[in-house]
Amino acid sequence: MTEHCPICSNSDIEILGDINNYPGQANFCNKCNTVFPSYFPSDEEINCFYQGFSYNCQNYSEHLQKTFVSKCRYIENMIRPWQTGNSLLDFGGGGGLYSKGFMDIGYHVKMTEIDDEAIKNARNLGVPVYDTADLTDNFDIVFSSHVIEHFKNPHDFFRSVNTFLKKDGLLIIATPNKGSREFYRIDHLKRYKTLLKNKSTTDFIKNPWWCFYPPRHFYALSAKSLEELGKSHGFRILSSFSEYSTVSNFMHNDMYSINYDDSKKPKSMLYKLWVNVCSRFFSILDKRHGDNLVIIMKKEASV
Repeated sequence: MTEHCPICSNSDIEILGDINNYPGQANFCNKCNTVFPSYFPSDEEINCFYQGFSYNCQNYSEHLQKTFVSKCRYIENMIRPWQTGNSLLDFGGGGGLYSKGFMDIGYHVKMTEIDDEAIKNARNLGVPVYDTADLTDNFDIVFSSHVIEHFKNPHDFFRSVNTFLKKDGLLIIATPNKGSREFYRIDHLKRYKTLLKNKSTTDFIKNPWWCFYPPRHFYALSAKSLEELGKSHGFRILSSFSEYSTVSNFMHNDMYSINYDDSKKPKSMLYKLWVNVCSRFFSILDKRHGDNLVIIMKKEASV
């Protein structure tokens, strides 16, 4: 059982309560603004859990190809002021959609992944996939979208990427944002606010645990969480911001896109319109509380 924060080693942690359908409790560290469980399953159990994970194996349609090329160009434009080369490791790249997008715009890409079905999917796209034990490269960029929250120990994530990143190289992390305030997404709100026993909507709004869902997501991470982690591993933060659900470039999120079929479901269309209007409105007003947290770091030393 965890008695201190796995990120900052703070021993003054608050027990939020029991987790539905999961052993142990949810803990909160006020120092680094992180939620984490008191119990972690074995590595073998985790690897089994992710085999055949449906999100990793999406069909690579022409529409998705254009979407991800656009996303990767957006990312390239953002990191250009600090970029020193175009060798890139997609760390935990799922079905290879980002890897293929970066390849299509001229990057020299390699990818890692643990899900066998996702690896097959990525290789079918022509993406070179490696086991981390077989990689000896030093990359200019390590890109990792929605991976770190799946690690039992986020320090292990940083130790791994540090091994593959050149000095002065860039680490790009995207992860669900604990500090999200997209409470107008009713379906998303219901999924997480009921995860902890004996907690109310008021509790969740006051101190949210967005996307904390072990064993799928072991952590609800904040910008402070990643700042603490980065500093302890020799990284300097260059940029930190969040993105809202329908205007997100660092993750693939089409669950609120409106299509022809929605015209047959008026309630669904109205709800999607509501989410689109709200997320775009708040994304203009506030860059801190979107659902997707993005941190761009530069490696300055090996720790």
